[in-house]
Amino acid sequence: MLIALLGSAMKINSLCTVKFLTLLGATMSSCSLSKYIALLIRRGVNNVEELASILNVSEDDVKEKLLEMESKGLVKCSKKGFWRHRRMVCSLTSKGLELAEEAEKELIEIRRRVAEEAEREV
Repeated sequence: MLIALLGSAMKINSLCTVKFLTLLGATMSSCSLSKYIALLIRRGVNNVEELASILNVSEDDVKEKLLEMESKGLVKCSKKGFWRHRRMVCSLTSKGLELAEEAEKELIEIRRRVAEEAEREV
C-alpha cells in the first residue's frame, strides 16, 4: 500500500507533495515551514486558512510565520475584504521567490529519494 502511494507521489505536483509529506508525518522545522509557505504562495495559495489546512498546522502558526517572513522582506501581506469578511492575503517578493525555488528543489530531491527507496523495496 505504501509503495503504491509513494509511486503515485511521483506523478503529482509540489503542492500535493507538501500535503503528502505532512500526512506521512514528516516533521517541519520553522525554517522549512517558511520555505513551504513560500512555495505554496508561489503556487497560488495565498490566504491563511488554505495554507494552514494544506500544511496541517494551526492558523495562528501560519500567521506568526507570515508576519516573521514579512519582517524579513520575503512576503508582502495585506488585508482584503470588507468589515467582518476581511482576510489576510500574501504575495511573494523577489527574496521570497528565491526561497520558493529553494523549497521546490528540496521537494524534488525528497521525491527522488522516496522513489529510489520504493524501487529498492520492490
